[in-house]
Amino acid sequence: PCCALNEANDRPYQQANAFGNLFEMDFRDWWKSHDQRVFIQNLRSGAVNPVCKNCHIYRHPQSPQNVSIRDYERRLRYGSAPASEQN
Repeated sequence: PCCALNEANDRPYQQANAFGNLFEMDFRDWWKSHDQRVFIQNLRSGAVNPVCKNCHIYRHPQSPQNVSIRDYERRLRYGSAPASEQN
């Protein structure tokens, strides 16, 4: 999750709750892992994931830099922002 940027400033908690290490596993295996699927399901349903509990993005969801999981999935699918989002 985006907590790799350490938004909550709680690195020990984030390390203990990491979904894996992409230097040690294939991205597709990580993406399809149980923890990642549950994380995405929670995002889609609007539930706050425990690992995100102290994140300022959840405390200030109206912030324009916040993107939804659907935005992220579109960017993964198209390789960049869809044409409708490009200037």
